[in-house]
Amino acid sequence: MIEIQALHKLPTFYPSQWEGRTPEGDVIHIRYRHGDLMVWIEDQTGQQRTVYTEDTGERDGFDMETETMKSRLASVCRFLDGGEDNRGLTEPDPSMSNE
Repeated sequence: MIEIQALHKLPTFYPSQWEGRTPEGDVIHIRYRHGDLMVWIEDQTGQQRTVYTEDTGERDGFDMETETMKSRLASVCRFLDGGEDNRGLTEPDPSMSNE
């Protein structure tokens, strides 16, 4: 079971993305795009490894609510915070705008 703390949703419009940390200090990345939900861990040396993927079957899916994501990942992730922690968010990159 992966423990996640300091979870926050990234300020991008699409796809839905979250970041958090393990108690050991590794970064957890979660992304939902084109119906695929993926979790990967980036350790403190910068090495990344995918730990979970799920095809939700929703090919047009880009947006997922945080509570839905948590529910889908309940079998592999334990969320240590009660809610989202939005501290430390950066401003979105203007080049990523859909306008």
